[in-house]
Amino acid sequence: MTNTDAALNDILSTVVDHLKTKYGYGAVGTGTTEPSAGDTALENEVLRKALRGVQVIGGNKVLFTLYIDELEANGYDLSEMAIFDADSDGTMLCRNTFLAFTKTSDIEVWFEVEETVEVTQ
Repeated sequence: MTNTDAALNDILSTVVDHLKTKYGYGAVGTGTTEPSAGDTALENEVLRKALRGVQVIGGNKVLFTLYIDELEANGYDLSEMAIFDADSDGTMLCRNTFLAFTKTSDIEVWFEVEETVEVTQ
């Protein structure tokens, strides 16, 4: 059986809406292990907070924005970031590592994570 374009668009919309409403927290840490599909937590989480924004772009992309102000996570060598569905524990949507930098009170940090959803026949 072949799904109609309307059905595929409905599935896409449902998944995008689910991501937008379920995942509302970002976290940073000091871990350096490469991300893998089996990850469930940051290697060494130091801060988790509500995302600054979650928006749908182009109908199939969800943009998650995490803002860390000058008073947060100072003194840590940040090197990993993730999106979660809860303010503690919860389900991790995605995780990434990056070149470590020392967070100080002179630095504000913005992370933007774009998740693209594709539905195919």
